[in-house]
Amino acid sequence: MSIKHIFLFLVLIYSQNLFSRIFQKENKVRKGFKWIRKQLKNLNDRIFGPCWKAKRTITNSPSEESDVYNIDTAIFFRKKKKNRKFKNKALSRIKKRVESKVKKTKRNIVKNLLN
Repeated sequence: MSIKHIFLFLVLIYSQNLFSRIFQKENKVRKGFKWIRKQLKNLNDRIFGPCWKAKRTITNSPSEESDVYNIDTAIFFRKKKKNRKFKNKALSRIKKRVESKVKKTKRNIVKNLLN
């Protein structure tokens, strides 16, 4: 074996080692991002969790108030969260939003009838 062959062999070993390190780091980074995403999602669920359901189930007509207040039951049937303080805050926020929505729709209906 000449010096050239030995040199190429060493370069090959070094490059393989380098690539394996890069791939290991990439996997760690990927796992890290996955973990961060998961934590953010959990936090988002804790604070704003029920809101996305509320947005879907809010109805425009005040005659369907029963449907509007079914939001509360939909929220309570969700998985029980460890931290209830966040949940209660979110619930009160949703109730206020729903009540204001109902008032607005009633007002609009009255305006339409008068005009």
